[in-house]
Amino acid sequence: MQVYRFQQDNIWLGDVLVNELDKPQLSHIQWQNFGEQNLQTMPVGAQGQALLQPVMHTGKIVYQKPTLPEIQAYAKQQRLAFQQQQTKKPYPVGLETNLLKLKQKLMQTNN
Repeated sequence: MQVYRFQQDNIWLGDVLVNELDKPQLSHIQWQNFGEQNLQTMPVGAQGQALLQPVMHTGKIVYQKPTLPEIQAYAKQQRLAFQQQQTKKPYPVGLETNLLKLKQKLMQTNN
């Protein structure tokens, strides 16, 4: 699993949870925002940034720990970017369509 933050022209468009085993095409990803029924497609040119970083792989640490000042600077930059874009609408967060279908299938088999 991976969470991608999509942006275009320095405007955040939304965060999407993706099953990377499905090898989704990030350039034209379809997703459903939580609380909505309609599918959305990210606009052409939107860039997705992976938010989750691997820490271990095959039992070995692969994560390069940032320094405390680097962590602070990144957190400040992200917070300021988020605050600048705040509107009265909630920030979009949702599931990529293949993951959404899997969720729906699992919910049906449990009912």
